[in-house]
Parts: sequence; C-alpha cells; structure tokens
Amino acid sequence: MVARASLPQALLVLLALLACNSSAQKPAEEPEPAPPPAHAAPPPVVTTEYTPPPAVEATGTPPSGDAPEISRSAGTEGGAVVLWPRIVQPQGAGKPDLDTLKAAARAQSRLAELARKVLGNVTVDVRPEPERVCPKQGCKALSIGILFAKAGTGCSVMALVSAPGASPQRIVPWSPGVVKLTRDSVGFREPAEGVVKVTDYGSCAKLPDELAARDSDVEAAIRSALGK
Repeated sequence: MVARASLPQALLVLLALLACNSSAQKPAEEPEPAPPPAHAAPPPVVTTEYTPPPAVEATGTPPSGDAPEISRSAGTEGGAVVLWPRIVQPQGAGKPDLDTLKAAARAQSRLAELARKVLGNVTVDVRPEPERVCPKQGCKALSIGILFAKAGTGCSVMALVSAPGASPQRIVPWSPGVVKLTRDSVGFREPAEGVVKVTDYGSCAKLPDELAARDSDVEAAIRSALGK
C-alpha cells in the first residue's frame, strides 16, 4: 500500500511544478537595439567672397577723432607710408565702383613695390582705404600717395611723393596719357587735382602693367625726397 504524501508536502510540490512551467514558457527578453551611429556635424560654410571696404569718401568719425581719410600710422623714421589713392571722377559719377577700387589698389601695390626697391630693408606701411593723407603734423616716414583720375574706362595715375614731416607733395605723372600740370607740386595735404588737367586717359584695364614705362620717374622722385 502506497503512502500518501501529506497535504502540505503535496502543495509544495505542486507550486514548484507551476513555477518551473512558468519559467519555461516565459520568452527570453530581446536585447535593446543599438543606438544609430552618430553622424558628424557638417563642416562650417566658409565664404571666400571679398567684400569691398567703404568708398573713399566714407563719412564718420573714428575713435581717434580724426576724419576717416587721415592715416592711422605716421610710419617710422627711415621708412615709407604708402597712402591709399585719392580717387577723382567726373562730377556726378557717384562713389567709386568695385572695379575702380580694385584698379586703385593695384596701383597702390605697385607703388609699394617701388618703395621697397628704392629703400631696401625698411618698413613700408601700406595704408588701407580710405587713409589717403598724413596726420596734421606730417608723417615720420617718407609718404607716397596716388592721384587716381578716372573717366569712363580711362584712368590716369600720378604718384605723389613727400619728404617726412609736413612737406609739399611732388606730382609725378605715371600712367600713359597726356597730363598738364600748372605746378609740379602742391602743399602738404593740398588736393593735387587742383593743378592737374588730364587731356588723354590711359586704359584702366591695362593697369598696372602700363605704369612700368615710367617707374624710373617715380623711383627718382623717391630718392630725391630722401636727399639721395
């Protein structure tokens, strides 16, 4: 005769069987999906488009209290300050356009090259637009500027060479064309166009290459301003 399990023991066996069955039927947990790979941020957009500075006759008062056309540098003794060109156009032409500004800048760069050629290893300070005259006490360095006359597609370029200090400006015709001068110099900070009459303009498109024919005249004026 088989002995019967006591009620509590039978109940314990039944509960164990139910627990095993429940574990066997429980589906395995699926692993959480991996997060999508992070995408690198797109590189910043860099623009290389050149934005021209304000026109040469820009108005406003800079922090120093001087007018915008006054050079912020007087240069160093023995060196040179290459001023931004003085741009002159027919009455009613409006402010210089981008092509005119670029042509003037090319002429200024060539003038700086001539200064380095003549002066050698000295500081040649090339001033940005619209800094086209020395401070009222004059520049410490030799100052060299440009009278840049433009009418239509024609340009006439004259170098303006001054010794250090509040010195007169010698006018040196530089580009091809015909220029008549009532005087070959003007006073310190005096507008040079008052004594200049251009009767035949050269081609703006051919600058600064056409300046080379008279480079020697500009170089001689630089040497003369320094007493060489």
